Amino acid sequence: MNYAQEITQTKDRAQIYFLFFGIQNKIKWLINIRMG
Repeated sequence: MNYAQEITQTKDRAQIYFLFFGIQNKIKWLINIRMG
């Protein structure tokens, strides 16, 4: 595995994490609005 491949995989992983946390935050936000 070369350096360029590693960087690309890390970027992809970071995007997946950001998407996942973004969705989680939206769900929390919606729950807070409904509860409030």
